[in-house]
Amino acid sequence: MKIHKNHSFQNWAQNIHLEIPYLYQPENTTELIEIIHKHQKIRFLGSGHSWNNLWNETEALIDFTHLTFEPIIHSETLEVEIPGGMKLWQINEFLDSKNLALQNLGSIDQQSIAGAISTGTHGTGLKFSCLASQCNEFTFLDGKGNLHNINKNHPHFFALLVSFGTLGMILKLKIQVVPSYQIQENTFTCKWENAIENFETWIYEYDHLKLWWLPPASDAVVYAMKRTQCPIQEPNIQNFWREKVLSVWFYRLFVKIGNLYPQLRPRINQFLTSQMRKPYQRTNKSYKIFKVAEPPVHRETEWAFPLWNYKNILTDYFQRYSDNRFTFNFIQEIRISQSDNFWLSPSYERDSLWLGIYNHWDSQWTNLLNDFQSFALQYHGRPHWGKEFNPTNFNFSKAYPKLNDFLDLKKIYDPENKFHNLLKS
Repeated sequence: MKIHKNHSFQNWAQNIHLEIPYLYQPENTTELIEIIHKHQKIRFLGSGHSWNNLWNETEALIDFTHLTFEPIIHSETLEVEIPGGMKLWQINEFLDSKNLALQNLGSIDQQSIAGAISTGTHGTGLKFSCLASQCNEFTFLDGKGNLHNINKNHPHFFALLVSFGTLGMILKLKIQVVPSYQIQENTFTCKWENAIENFETWIYEYDHLKLWWLPPASDAVVYAMKRTQCPIQEPNIQNFWREKVLSVWFYRLFVKIGNLYPQLRPRINQFLTSQMRKPYQRTNKSYKIFKVAEPPVHRETEWAFPLWNYKNILTDYFQRYSDNRFTFNFIQEIRISQSDNFWLSPSYERDSLWLGIYNHWDSQWTNLLNDFQSFALQYHGRPHWGKEFNPTNFNFSKAYPKLNDFLDLKKIYDPENKFHNLLKS
């Protein structure tokens, strides 16, 4: 086992910087248990793709890089056993080689599967819950150094799986997969008023739906997706322009220009939106459609709102951030997900509309974050655990009906509070 002393940690977004006394890279569960018994304040390192820092003290950081094994396929049940530290992009490539696929994905594939699942990470689509809903069983190491195999019949399954590391470590998961499939994606723009008017129709018509917005543009960019077995079809020239030139090169260039000259951001966003007005259709493997190009480093908050109130929420959201009180140099994303039963999932027992604020880190970020959190609380939002929010200005027990039951379980699985964080009743 490799041990690094006085490790300097920085997350992907560069908003969290920590000096950690010990960084461990264990190679087996015996070494993991040894670390559990030795240290008091322990955290886990996946891909560092979380913006959230609920943990104000860390004595030991555990890197799962070397805790790996070749995924095991159970063909008769279409299940795959995978290590918790395996990255989503690695899982996608492995499954694709076996003509299999995950049922749903988010927009980014750099996270570890355990990190994505335990924070309630989601994709989009009214028929699809958070990524954790694809898990049938997992192996879990608690704060006492005990291993547990937890399946859906276990009374604590829905408490332990989405617990963002506050009860223990997810070492292995058994995931329900499906035969590989393609997605036909239709992209077009429309006025915000029309998008709100047609939103309910779209979420039932399409398997997956997301909207992009570059404030204060009056148009939304709509990505309407249907699952299909039709052959792959990517218009080469148009795809190169949209996916490489516009979405990567131009976008990154304009982000830099907008950072240098914030007063230009509204005009830049109007221009970028105008370049998406020509309708576009493509068909490709599911994970290639779900995934977007890795974005520039930025700050991010995202909340789940009750979907039934989408008209009021989207109307207020559009009006609130079209008034140029803040300037934006980043795409804002709107998605949906089906309700689930995970105690601390933001979509617990309610279909959800996901809204966030994404922006480059500048002097306005703190005010913008607080402004959006006020908006989110007004509409009974719940924060994504892997993204930024202010925990001191959030009533956890009001948002999560099962929170006190969850904290009772913490006394069972982590009685010495080795995985301490700021979560409170």
